[in-house]
Amino acid sequence: TSAAALQGINFAGLTAGPVATEGGRYRDMLFGVDQAGVLYAFDTDGVLQPVLLDGVSSIQTGASSIEGIHFGTLEENPWNITLSRGDDVGHGINSTYDLTRSVPTPGSASLHFGSGLTGNIDHPGGAHGTVESNEFSLVGYSPEDQPMLYYTYFLATEDTSAVTDAAGNVISPALDTFRVFVGDDSGQWMLLSTNNETDDPTHELDEIDNGQGTQVGFDNTGNWRQVRVDLSEFAGRDHLKLRFDFSTAGSMNVGDSLTTGDELRTLPGRDLVDGLQVVVDGETLELDLGYTLVAPTGSSMVDGLTFSVDYGAGVNGTFEIDKDGAALGSSVISVNDNMTAEEVAIEIESAVRNGTALPNVVTTISSALESNDDFTTAIPVNLNGLPGTFVGSQGRISDNPNLLVDADLDVDLFALSLSAGDTITVDTDSDAYATAVNTYLRIFDDTGIELASNENAPAPGEDSSTDSYLEFTAPADGNYYIGVSGSGNFTYDPTIAESGVAGSVGSYDIEISISTATGIVQRVNNRINLPGAVSVVDAGTGLTVEGAAGVSSDATAISLHAAMTAEQVAVETARALDNLFAGGNENVFKTNREMVRVIGHDVEDSGPFGLTTSLTGDTYGAFNSNVRGQNNLVEGVYVDDIIIGFAERGEMATGAAANTTYTANLEADVTGIDNGEYQLEVRRGTQYVDYDVDGNAFLTGSYDTNDRLGQQINLASLAGYRIVDGQTFDISDGVNTVTFEYDDITVSGGGVTPGNVAVEFDASESSVDLARRIRDLINSPAVQNTLDITASLTNGVVGDGDDVNNAIDDVRIALFGPAVVNVVDNSLVVTETTTDANQLRDALLGSGITAVGDAEYIGGDLSAGLFEGGKHIIGIDTGILLTTGSAMNAEGTNASDGSTGISSDEGDLDLNDEFGEETFDSTVLEFDFEVESDSLYFNFVFASEEYNEFVNTDFNDVFAFFLDGENIGLVPGTTDPVSIDTINDGNPLGAGAQNSHLYVNNDPSDNGEYLQEIGYDGFTRVLTAVKTGLTPGQHRIKLAIADVGDNAFDSAVFIQAGSFSSQIQQSTPVGIYGESFDLL
Repeated sequence: TSAAALQGINFAGLTAGPVATEGGRYRDMLFGVDQAGVLYAFDTDGVLQPVLLDGVSSIQTGASSIEGIHFGTLEENPWNITLSRGDDVGHGINSTYDLTRSVPTPGSASLHFGSGLTGNIDHPGGAHGTVESNEFSLVGYSPEDQPMLYYTYFLATEDTSAVTDAAGNVISPALDTFRVFVGDDSGQWMLLSTNNETDDPTHELDEIDNGQGTQVGFDNTGNWRQVRVDLSEFAGRDHLKLRFDFSTAGSMNVGDSLTTGDELRTLPGRDLVDGLQVVVDGETLELDLGYTLVAPTGSSMVDGLTFSVDYGAGVNGTFEIDKDGAALGSSVISVNDNMTAEEVAIEIESAVRNGTALPNVVTTISSALESNDDFTTAIPVNLNGLPGTFVGSQGRISDNPNLLVDADLDVDLFALSLSAGDTITVDTDSDAYATAVNTYLRIFDDTGIELASNENAPAPGEDSSTDSYLEFTAPADGNYYIGVSGSGNFTYDPTIAESGVAGSVGSYDIEISISTATGIVQRVNNRINLPGAVSVVDAGTGLTVEGAAGVSSDATAISLHAAMTAEQVAVETARALDNLFAGGNENVFKTNREMVRVIGHDVEDSGPFGLTTSLTGDTYGAFNSNVRGQNNLVEGVYVDDIIIGFAERGEMATGAAANTTYTANLEADVTGIDNGEYQLEVRRGTQYVDYDVDGNAFLTGSYDTNDRLGQQINLASLAGYRIVDGQTFDISDGVNTVTFEYDDITVSGGGVTPGNVAVEFDASESSVDLARRIRDLINSPAVQNTLDITASLTNGVVGDGDDVNNAIDDVRIALFGPAVVNVVDNSLVVTETTTDANQLRDALLGSGITAVGDAEYIGGDLSAGLFEGGKHIIGIDTGILLTTGSAMNAEGTNASDGSTGISSDEGDLDLNDEFGEETFDSTVLEFDFEVESDSLYFNFVFASEEYNEFVNTDFNDVFAFFLDGENIGLVPGTTDPVSIDTINDGNPLGAGAQNSHLYVNNDPSDNGEYLQEIGYDGFTRVLTAVKTGLTPGQHRIKLAIADVGDNAFDSAVFIQAGSFSSQIQQSTPVGIYGESFDLL
């Protein structure tokens, strides 16, 4: 028993666990140490708790002569957001000399390590903590662009720098250090700034003189100061982060096995492949993503051949590739030679998702299954880990043979195993029975704690007086239980049979639907991951099969799928480490976002993951000394105004103190002639400032440092999976023209049209690879003999193939000379905003449709418009868009996480009725039309600034396509209206996703895919509104979109031009698009 486990221990000290740490996980635990120095963890019932290193409940500390034990007072990371010092001069936004910012903005909130103006980080044992930024990217920039990091800071510290000898050995340590780093997903951090400047100027063995351009931070100046540090070494690199460390010990002690440990940095599933391995303490952990199908372009697919997928337990499917329209059946995948690899993959994903018969277990809940009133006798719901449905009929509350007298105490329990993120819906129906029970639903974890309940909230269209309906998402892996009782019996203990009170009796049916977080198919670009499949066989379709089910016999599995975020991969990696080293006890290995902290073990090979085993500067501190807890009555550090900018075209300084003293720079480089005659030429510059009616100046535009401020042409390449074999683009110098043709090297018997220049590619190549190749082809002798045009990447790299291993990435190609480019597509551009309802309507009309009368428009002057060039972004080339703000916000760059504009400033009654919500700021296009046949189709994309942070909240903008009053804007294969709640990748990203295969993430806070091309935080893939069975003749359509809850955060619907038709319309993909700039 638990009492026996603690009996006989001669405790020397006992303390309660920390209250706030890990969300209160230890608040109800006790920690005791005996006279031999063994530390024990147990709960208030005396049950030992496996929460110590490697999941043990007791561990030898090595301490002796113990007189007591107590946790320190620091329970959480001291970094926080504060308004303290918000009104200080020296941070915030100053006014400028040209008055484009005439009114300064005070600093207000700042990032702070400490507890504000009280000046106290005086915790026993000291204090340390880290805060990391979200990722940012410098792809497309070169060192010549001079990327710089700027931030303001206020330091109030002990001001103790390290003292070292000439060899760099520490004589006395640094304390209260504030260090700033930059790093990427490799886990390697470069020191940008430190306040530990050792006091010996005669040698360079310190943090400042490390050859990395590290800047000095100054302590106790009483003022805010600014750091400006060069990031040129990281130009062209992606997945960058800033790291701010403060430690009273002068060290974070990263890499020390028994304190901070190693930091293992995981990657998102899209960047991982099955079979990669991580080695810890000689033990192998293997990434298990299962099978993946890699799709080629449509021209590489082979007509008539098949592939099959088997998930076990009788769940399987065989799928045929059809290119000539001759194949029949529900498992046919229609492709053609004009499809990109991504478009082929989308068709395969849809076929597998919709063409695989999922488990559908049907059983009779007869009295033979009684008693099932507690966990030990619960009815099993086993779908073999797959999504599917369990249907139980003829259930009855009152049929427990053990309850001859108190039959109304009866409860039916159902047991099922779920993984974190799995969603279940439970639906009871009783209208088929003469004696219908008024059901009450409850869901429990495996300890009997109730997690959810419901009595009279039925599924749509059911009886609210008796039926129940419940949706639940599993917070963690484990066993869960569903309880069905009669109304009134609300408080029974599911671990004890017959423990409730009298309730309603009668019969019911139950349906339990399970939607697994993993699903049966996940697609990333042209890769179709099949998690859970036990066998995949391809008969030569052109697909490539990668991976396999399971892992090596001597490896521990890290179970993943391709759609996982880096944070989710970290959780699964920690779970595998728990299984390997902690006996399966959960949450022993800790995670923070994408980082897994490995304590007590040595990461020998991090495989595809990043790894941090040390930090520059830690060797100067005193992490293992008690001095870290002394003299800490200080404020700590404040950080504000964090900016990453480019100094290539100049910088503006504000707020500098006046100083008329000239001090010569003794280290200035000699630049040549310093006296003599010179010529000064003054030219009028481009106007970027205008004035309002009150004479206040404001900026009228901005540009990227690599924008070409002249009549020049840039090209931007797409990745291989978005290109079609045989696509062409032309480049002319005004006299001669060269046609470039994409040539898929995987196509048997391929090649290009005679006279065209082949741009070889395969679907796996990145846009960076193809940009370099196109640049080199333009500069090749064969092309240079014809064209008076040269090319470089816009970051200035000319290349000629010598930059293949260069870390400076760019997808844009700058053309020099009188270039004229003919490309199929362009970047998404709103060509016109309009309130002309007929113009909007006419842009939509396709074959078989005739307009009747005049159309009607309700909305703002800028809320509707026409767009073009959207194919490579949203999948629609041209069309109209209706928004709840300004249509111009559709154009990239997506620099804001919440663009907001004003449309009609009115709600829409039809939308109110359809969604049961109060709407605001609607935009509506409505018109009558005649249709020749019995069908109507049109293609659309829904986009919103409310992705991803407002998924599953009260702020869900809505839209609908009311055809004769019926909404036909639905999620494919369902009756659910399209919204951010019905198509998304979860909130937070990756958690509780709905129809994620139909969603494209573009949130700047979640590493969006098209941040430079479109201004919305997320959007659906191309969907088709469909209505069949129409009566030929006149009908009315109302296209409406509106904000919900408030006017904030805009949404839009893009509708393809000419697709409003009696026939399904498709468009042609493109592989390169042009950007032309004329800013003069």
